[in-house]
Amino acid sequence: MKIAYIDPIVHTDISNTYRYYDGLFNALLEHNDCILFESFKDVSFKVKEFDVVVFGLGWKNFDYSKEIEKCSIPKIGFIFKPQNIFEQKIKFFKDHRFSLLLTSLPNFKEYEMLCEVRCDLFGYAANPDIFYSNGSREYEIGFSGALHQNKHYRAGSFDTQDIRKQIQEFLLSRKTFIAF
Repeated sequence: MKIAYIDPIVHTDISNTYRYYDGLFNALLEHNDCILFESFKDVSFKVKEFDVVVFGLGWKNFDYSKEIEKCSIPKIGFIFKPQNIFEQKIKFFKDHRFSLLLTSLPNFKEYEMLCEVRCDLFGYAANPDIFYSNGSREYEIGFSGALHQNKHYRAGSFDTQDIRKQIQEFLLSRKTFIAF
């Protein structure tokens, strides 16, 4: 499959710090002809050469609406970081009749109703080339992600209270676990 992948953050200094921006692109690249573009403007004149356009996690440039509106191939978008310009993202996906939306957030059905576009849960995965058992372990428990108590997220982004900080404090207070 030939994929136009639009994301200005993939393979940049930002994605060197926040590796999840590169993950999907790199995985698609392993099994597809996947070409990276910074914006839709860069691909709009040759979009018919592709089977699908994927707007990656770091994409948020809403400038090329007319060109995107004319795009006749399937468009896949991500609802990522809902605390950032959420209403603009929802309107954009709805107005431009995306074929599919993906999100790692549990309220994907709500997004589906708001956008009037099919939205599926797209959980993060682990690459077995990176995460594997080597027969020994240094740590028994580990945390990933920011422990910011959801202060940076739009109200209602999560159905549950963020209890990671309390779990971390509990585990670190126990001398029976080796944690990081």
